[in-house]
Amino acid sequence: MKHLIKAGLTAGLDIIGSYFAWMVRYSKHPEKYPMELRFKKVKRLSTNILKKLSCEFFVKGKEKIPAETCCFFPNHFSLLDPLMMVSVLDRPLSYVAKKETENFPFAGRVIKSLSAKFMVREDLKQSLKVMNDVQKELTDKVKDWCIFPEGTRNKDVNTHGEDFHYGSFKAAMRAKVPLVPVAIYGTFRPLKANPEYKKYPIQITFLDPIMPEEYANKTTQEIAKLIESKIKAEVLFKLRPFDHEYLSKEGRKKYNPYIIY
Repeated sequence: MKHLIKAGLTAGLDIIGSYFAWMVRYSKHPEKYPMELRFKKVKRLSTNILKKLSCEFFVKGKEKIPAETCCFFPNHFSLLDPLMMVSVLDRPLSYVAKKETENFPFAGRVIKSLSAKFMVREDLKQSLKVMNDVQKELTDKVKDWCIFPEGTRNKDVNTHGEDFHYGSFKAAMRAKVPLVPVAIYGTFRPLKANPEYKKYPIQITFLDPIMPEEYANKTTQEIAKLIESKIKAEVLFKLRPFDHEYLSKEGRKKYNPYIIY
């Protein structure tokens, strides 16, 4: 709990200041401000918040990100995942998020500042429109996009995560852009009061992109299963073992290697 109080006291002023200085304006009328400027502001704020939450980043595979416009597909553990993606990337991106997120007082404002699209999952017509808009932007090389194919956060970190939805890949595949699998682990921990550690390891690995010529003859179902298997294998066999090793050495409290926190 101490780290949450400390983060609130130190990053809180920055959040409040940013909220009134630019967040409200950018989220209401993002089209009036350059995307590069909005991304820069969100990146600075996100990095500061994660730093105050005692997050320590371990980033691998950035060199694998294509120079051309692409679509990122990460697994999803926490509300911190979008902030973390912005913090480690060097060029603007937008998100597809569920409609409920739009009204979140902070997270909603942040991703709206990045021209996010909000999807009503129960409304097929509205969901198709959102994905068509994303497809158009990817086709026109406007900017990168990030879609969490699980559709919601995985709240049980002891499982391998939710199944990836096939439809999440349709827009990017139709736009014929590289698909970049992203494996994330550790973002579920900093917002929890217990256990407390000196540092919270946040791992993000950008896996080999799947290029248009590689998926040209594949279905969205086949691609969803392929990317899901790649991400879950990375988490299970590489990120979790590193996480256990790190916390067993760095944790303030006794760390039980047989429990997945």
